[in-house]
Amino acid sequence: MHKKILLFFAFGALAVPAYAQMPQHGEKTGYIATTYTAEVLPGQMDKFKEVAKAVIAAAAQEPGTLMYEWNMRADGKTFDVVELYQNSEAMIAHVNHVVPEFGKKTRGSAKDDKLHDLRHPE
Repeated sequence: MHKKILLFFAFGALAVPAYAQMPQHGEKTGYIATTYTAEVLPGQMDKFKEVAKAVIAAAAQEPGTLMYEWNMRADGKTFDVVELYQNSEAMIAHVNHVVPEFGKKTRGSAKDDKLHDLRHPE
């Protein structure tokens, strides 16, 4: 029983600092999030997958990019991108990096659809 109590307190000691670092609901964080939805054009899936893999790898190296996830929907052609940045400067840096480097490669492989800005007010 004594070991279980110590384990409980040890876990709590680790969990509290991590929880304290997480932004709380309603707290002004300055984070900016976007979602992007588009459709891969017929016959372009291989090209799309190649470019998507390169963009995801590039975004992973960007400072200030907290999350950058791609998801293919069940229809096999519509995809969603969910992005979370530390602040608007990080998002602008991402766009300035990705568009010039990968913009030409993505043309003709996907039909642009919707970009949603989910900015948290600063």
